[in-house]
This record gives sequence, C-alpha cells and structure tokens, in this order.
Amino acid sequence: MRSRSGAWLRPETASETFRQILARTDLPPITLRDIRHVSATLTHGGGGDLHTIKETLRHSTITLTSDTYTSLLPEVDQAAAEAAVRLVPRARPGKVAENNQATS
Repeated sequence: MRSRSGAWLRPETASETFRQILARTDLPPITLRDIRHVSATLTHGGGGDLHTIKETLRHSTITLTSDTYTSLLPEVDQAAAEAAVRLVPRARPGKVAENNQATS
C-alpha cells in the first residue's frame, strides 16, 4: 500500500489509520487481519475457488489457503456434499433428505 505521495506505507501506519476510522463507527472491534479473513471466507462461501483466494491473499502456497479456508462454513460443506450425492446415478433425490433427517 502506498501513501498519497507514492511512498510505501508502514504496516503500523495503515493499522493505526484503520483503528482511527473504526473508532468513529459503531462497529464492533475488528482488525485488518480479521477483515482479510472474513473476505476470504465469504469469497469461498460464495463459490470463489481456492486459487483465486490464494492469489488475492498472496499466500505462498495453496496448501495454506486450503488448510485455513475450506471448513469454515458448514453451509459450504453441506452444499458440496449434496452436489456430490447428486452426481451418483443410483442416488434417489428424496433419499438425501431422508438420510439427513435420520442423522440429525
């Protein structure tokens, strides 16, 4: 991140500016790191692929991204499981709902 003059900002300068902005709002306490994490989680939950998240966050490996963001939203896990079941030719659509109720 660069300043208006084009010089690189020190991370603490960006964090302090963010804290000052946050102090003027009614938002709960949150850090820049938290916002980064929420952004990645919502991108994944919205269907964004791990490679895109890796590139956006500038992670060095996709393993880091995968280990961090693949199991945070139960809804995403459930949707993936249901999509996999639909691919099995012998699966009956009503059977998935019955099995979900039986395990609940």
